[in-house]
Amino acid sequence: MSLVPFALKSRDSLATRQVASLQFKIQNSKFKISNHLSKNNEKIYYIISNLATHNIAMSQQIDITERTFNFAVRIVNLCKALDENPGVGRVLYKQLLRSGTSIGANVEESQSAQSKADFVHKLEIALKESRETKYWLKILITTNIIEEHRLLPLIAENQDIIKIIAAIIVKTKQNTSK
Repeated sequence: MSLVPFALKSRDSLATRQVASLQFKIQNSKFKISNHLSKNNEKIYYIISNLATHNIAMSQQIDITERTFNFAVRIVNLCKALDENPGVGRVLYKQLLRSGTSIGANVEESQSAQSKADFVHKLEIALKESRETKYWLKILITTNIIEEHRLLPLIAENQDIIKIIAAIIVKTKQNTSK
């Protein structure tokens, strides 16, 4: 199952949404749309598909750069808050800042990879950094430095990023071996 997120702002016309829906319908006959509100109260639509096509995988690659950038911005803001308070959180935020911002940097770098192997390698680094970020977020919760409910959206977004990057890696490796 693949997830392809895309945002339609409230000012977008119904016709635009229908065209976007039609494009995905053409690419993949089995799909379901679910929507969620983002931080800015924009509706985020997820296409949940059983058939992953090359076009949908490409959509994920394009979207993942923006998602990881936005995730990095949220990590930076969290680390700014951690830096304001004395204690262990001040030390931990440096590790979180490095791993959390490295995800997007490696995904962005993968977009100009010199080969498919280089592309996969850079995404594998981003995947490792995502997992490290997950670890640091769990440490912050377990040690009661930050309340769990405040980090749940970041943890959920990180988990989605892990799944998307892993799916892109698997799909790319499958296409390379054919």
